[in-house]
Amino acid sequence: MEINRMVRGTSTAGNLFDSLNESLDVIESTTIGNQKLRDDIDAIVPSESTLTAAQILFDKQANGNIGMTYIVSGDSHRNNSYNNMIEYYNILLNQAGVTVVNNAASGQSGLDWLNNDTGGGGTTLQEAIDATSGTGATTLLEYSFGVNDSGTEADMKAAIKGGIEAYLTAKPDATVVLCSPIRTGFKNTTLINIYEEISAELNLQLVKTFPVIEPYDNDSRFKQDEEHLSAYGSQRLLHFILSNIVSEKVRSSIKIPDLGVPTIPA
Repeated sequence: MEINRMVRGTSTAGNLFDSLNESLDVIESTTIGNQKLRDDIDAIVPSESTLTAAQILFDKQANGNIGMTYIVSGDSHRNNSYNNMIEYYNILLNQAGVTVVNNAASGQSGLDWLNNDTGGGGTTLQEAIDATSGTGATTLLEYSFGVNDSGTEADMKAAIKGGIEAYLTAKPDATVVLCSPIRTGFKNTTLINIYEEISAELNLQLVKTFPVIEPYDNDSRFKQDEEHLSAYGSQRLLHFILSNIVSEKVRSSIKIPDLGVPTIPA
């Protein structure tokens, strides 16, 4: 079952909160935006009989309002000056009573996050730990670093895995979901391999985000530049992430406001 969507005729993110309040019962028209991309998203979402740790946590929130926190840890693919993605997280997850914590910053690397090095204003492991209540039983941390890391594949894996392990050592009951970065040039295959290995070694859910965006690499309606998604592309990315990790009960209750793309990309 796909997440419900709503639409308002706007191409800016500034009016999204107004749109949400005014149009909660308006399901998005299939003639607006990229229906093919939406179909691709829903086709990729796995159908599993066993609930993941993230789905169990979302169900607890839906059934008992446990005060769930969702920490977004990442780089410019989550938080920059033009994609408004953190705002999208709030708009969608606040509907389920989930508090969103911004632990993402443009330019931040997995190594600097691990070492609590803010560099040019990046976010840190310690900030994620501080934002996690108790042992982490009511917290989900979405982790997506690597595009700003350097060195050998072993170096990058050590930084990424080290950060995740350090967080789980401090907050052993937290739920961590790995999101491999979107297409990132020569690092693409390397980072996918790293994330797959860490997912298997730490028994953590992995959301592979590249299949849903890669076919639209050359479409300016989805990409801000060669590396980064536009606001519209970021909205679609978040739809895909949540489609993979929220429970069915929460999926059916969330409505996604659409930025509005007047023509369907080929």
